[in-house]
Amino acid sequence: MRRIIRFQCELCGKIFDSESECHTHGIAELGTTEELYKEYREIRTRVASASSSLSLSSNDKTRSEFDSACEAEVEFELRTGIPIEDWRKI
Repeated sequence: MRRIIRFQCELCGKIFDSESECHTHGIAELGTTEELYKEYREIRTRVASASSSLSLSSNDKTRSEFDSACEAEVEFELRTGIPIEDWRKI
């Protein structure tokens, strides 16, 4: 059996054979810089992780981590002027 891995653009749905092609396409599609795109991906991962932790164990620590991640997301949106919701068209 052979495994084939494909990567899909989160914005337009175009499919790529390599992660680097998909990454480059995502940056071009958003019209942003690589640093800003990387920061966006880190914030998005942080929010997803905090949300998962909160759903598994709701306590003061997990609520605080989730709130902090959401605040970072809002700060990013205000600083860049790019709504993160526009980046989530999956």
